[in-house]
Amino acid sequence: MKQTPSEWMPWNYRETLARTGALLDVS
Repeated sequence: MKQTPSEWMPWNYRETLARTGALLDVS
């Protein structure tokens, strides 16, 4: 799983926030 700011940020930024937000919201 690559975690290069300039690589993963642009394309899965919203998805990451959505998943993280969902997990945090559920928790």
